Amino acid sequence: MVDSALDGAPSAPERNDVVPVLFATNRNKTGIQMPYYFYGNELSANATNADPLQRGIAAIKIPANHTKGDVKRAGFMRVTLSMWTESELASRLGIAKLRSENPDTDFSYQAGIKELNASVFDQALRSAVAKSKSKTAVLYVHGYANDFTDAAFRTAQIAFDLATPDYDVVPLMFSWPSDPGRVKMNYIEAQKYRIVVSGEALKNFLLEIKNNTDIGTVHIIAHSMGAEVLGQAMKSMGISGLTKNANQSPVQPLFKQIIFAAPDISVETFNDVIKPAITTNHTITTYGAKTDIALWLSSLLNKKDRVGRILSTKVFQDCIDTVDITAVTSEGDFLSHSTWAESPRVLNDLRFLLRDGLKASSRKLKLNEDSWALLRTDARSNTKMAPQPAVKVPLGLGCHRQTASQ
Repeated sequence: MVDSALDGAPSAPERNDVVPVLFATNRNKTGIQMPYYFYGNELSANATNADPLQRGIAAIKIPANHTKGDVKRAGFMRVTLSMWTESELASRLGIAKLRSENPDTDFSYQAGIKELNASVFDQALRSAVAKSKSKTAVLYVHGYANDFTDAAFRTAQIAFDLATPDYDVVPLMFSWPSDPGRVKMNYIEAQKYRIVVSGEALKNFLLEIKNNTDIGTVHIIAHSMGAEVLGQAMKSMGISGLTKNANQSPVQPLFKQIIFAAPDISVETFNDVIKPAITTNHTITTYGAKTDIALWLSSLLNKKDRVGRILSTKVFQDCIDTVDITAVTSEGDFLSHSTWAESPRVLNDLRFLLRDGLKASSRKLKLNEDSWALLRTDARSNTKMAPQPAVKVPLGLGCHRQTASQ
């Protein structure tokens, strides 16, 4: 049940486990109680208010036959038909309720969405982290054209697949209305507006996390267009917002690892919004593939290269570990856009980064001219990795960080 899920993130998860995803969103509520349709794809009515967030918990059930990196969900028609069979009309006609998902193969909701006010949410987050083995939370910010369910299932999958008998993470999610659909104004302008508004909402959520002083280590993963939402949030937070204590020297970063997965953001914008995170000594990693078709299309649409495809930010490449995952894209989706979450090889590398804090030079990656390459052959899986002798990094690949006063 949802209440039991609040007791903490699952440790050493078993098949069919329920993963409690704590979330904040600035999506509109539809008025439909079925969790698949609980939140829509519009900005909430209070999206521009001082507190634009809805908070809560979504208890996600992992299917019995889950394969690492794979997220299957029931189709639209089956979910809709299932919702109709629960109606009063269906009951009068004697039509039996239809289950929307296959419990052996499909991710699903264990129960309905449970909304929480800000103070109860903070308590739930502290409790979940305190009861986890790793005392660690991972916040996921999804990308373009993901509905709430897409994001919740992916968040649960990441937490489940990263877990080992001695390591677990509390899954957090920020979900934003990422597809304007058919709008009267210019589509790109409508998308930019949503990114800016959602970036402010995410900033509020990140500051809540900052003020929740007992929650331990927090990592952030932003996928695709979610990278720009996170970037806008960090730029708005500024140096003081991204430090644990502005009076400490050297500057202590608020978050442990910041990961941009297939970031759909232009180099110019990225270089602008990433400055506060670099100045505050955050560890930043990007994962991308040269074969990413989604980012290729985005480059054409926006008439600017995307960071996740060209694998170099030019200005700040000395301050960011860039990992080229092109070699393992066949393990994931044919678009090469979700390989970071679908390839077991990438998930293993991600675990070594989050759990062990290993730098790219210590994770058996191949050093190219301006990035690190993930190799296809690798026997490692869940085994905790001892630090390897660091690769000698050529002059110029070490980050020259500023102090907070500069």
